[in-house]
Amino acid sequence: MNPAPDAARPFEPWTLMRMVPRGAAPPILASLPSAPASAARTRSHAEKSPPVSPSASAPGSSAPATVPSATQQGGGPMPDAPPGFTTVFSDNFGGPAGSAPSSQNWFYDIGTGFGNNEVQQTTSSTSNTYLDGQGDMVLQANQSNGSWTSAQLETARSDFAAPAGGKLEMTASIQQPDVASPLGYWPAFWALGAPMRSGGGWPQSGEIDMLEDINGLNTASQTFHYGNGSQLSPGMKSCQGASTCQGGFHSYSVLIDRTNTSAETLSFLLDGTVQATYTEAQVGTATWQAAIDHGFFIILDLAMGGSWPDGQCNCTAPTSATTSGGTMRVGYVAVYEQGGNSTPAGAAAAGGRITGPGGKCLSNANSLPTPYNPISLSACDGSAGQQWSVYSDGTLRTQGGCLDIGGKASGSQVGWYPCTGSPTEAWTRQSNGEFYNSYSGLCLSSPGTAPQIQGCTGAADQKWTVT
Repeated sequence: MNPAPDAARPFEPWTLMRMVPRGAAPPILASLPSAPASAARTRSHAEKSPPVSPSASAPGSSAPATVPSATQQGGGPMPDAPPGFTTVFSDNFGGPAGSAPSSQNWFYDIGTGFGNNEVQQTTSSTSNTYLDGQGDMVLQANQSNGSWTSAQLETARSDFAAPAGGKLEMTASIQQPDVASPLGYWPAFWALGAPMRSGGGWPQSGEIDMLEDINGLNTASQTFHYGNGSQLSPGMKSCQGASTCQGGFHSYSVLIDRTNTSAETLSFLLDGTVQATYTEAQVGTATWQAAIDHGFFIILDLAMGGSWPDGQCNCTAPTSATTSGGTMRVGYVAVYEQGGNSTPAGAAAAGGRITGPGGKCLSNANSLPTPYNPISLSACDGSAGQQWSVYSDGTLRTQGGCLDIGGKASGSQVGWYPCTGSPTEAWTRQSNGEFYNSYSGLCLSSPGTAPQIQGCTGAADQKWTVT
């Protein structure tokens, strides 16, 4: 799906339509094998495949596995960073069974119409996304009365970047859905260029698919999308070892190498083995830089149906026989960098509740971390969406996201949006209690229950207290 941002206001994220493309399937549908029977689970949780940064870039090369180590209480095994790398993001999904994943790390894409003719409605419900209490995050697709619900999540951060002269690895350990009748299932682990959150075009800003599979095939497709619709892919690769892609956990990774900034490369790995390496020279310098030389954010989703599954099965999937309740299990997600560290330098300078008129609390409505979720002024109840941090970079943050203006005009309502470093998210605390946004030249106001930006007057509805 090609997103359609409002070109008139490219730097205001609230003007963008939902932009969640996933590139077209590689042109190899005719050669795809038939879906295999689902294999028994043969690998224990402790055997999740760790990521590997290759020392060579030739397809089929590999390197010794790193040693797993638990890093979060209650979480599953977590690999150490490869030698010479720094861990800049990791989640091994510790937490009580049935609970939601960390809102500091992830937020939900909610709705439908994600392109590719998918049929699912994605939700924030723990019936579709939950921790299993054993160190996995589970994305589950459910059918009820002919309608499907599922899940799609993004990392709150969008700054995972290969530094000039260094490297970036993004990796995850995933068990694909293992169901009796899998037609229509489309699990994916992928990343989009950070410019996509602030008006950048697709696929010019880059899309890297580390895992896509359809209809329960024992395969993984890995694809790099760039330029004006170009793509590079090694095709569908089968999972090797003791289990199928559905029968156990396998690691899916990408390594971006900018050690030589005149000859950069991108390598896809499956279980630590390089499947393909692509070069800057193949793509062209300007096109490569637009697609690679910036930050990325990660997306996990379990789609149902769509053009690619339909094309492979020559049917309309999911069918009436498709098994409901299939799960995509994620053991860990990690990001490593060599030669730099993109971990944000901003720090919380103050935190707690932000109260305004009538002593009511600034609230992320229903404590829902999803783009464009409205901010409200409501009775203080201690909910997660009322816990704010004032950061040294001028942002006001709750649940892993930022308070963002919806437009520059007076009266524009504010909302929750993933932090992008945009001036639409920067606030200056004035001595009289106002929060001033220099990009709009307006102040945070709450003449009612829907906070908005208005001309700064020093009125009571523009005075806020952080406690």
